[in-house]
Amino acid sequence: MGSKMKNKIDIEKLKNIIKSVVSTTSDEISCSDCQKEVDKFVELNLEDKEIPEAYSLIEAHLNQCSSCREEYEVLLTALKEINK
Repeated sequence: MGSKMKNKIDIEKLKNIIKSVVSTTSDEISCSDCQKEVDKFVELNLEDKEIPEAYSLIEAHLNQCSSCREEYEVLLTALKEINK
């Protein structure tokens, strides 16, 4: 019983891993780099300003990384609530 459960693969997780690997590019940023800049990215979005090209790597990272995307969405939601 135990070994069968350990070897069971979640197909959706596997598909997401493969998608991430295939879509990886040489100019990606790390989660650490994204987190350093995500607050500025949120501010630009809140102010409805055009996103500078320099932030395209952050935007791409947020589209790929669910952890960073979640952090971005939490920060965006919190600041929207504060600014009401």
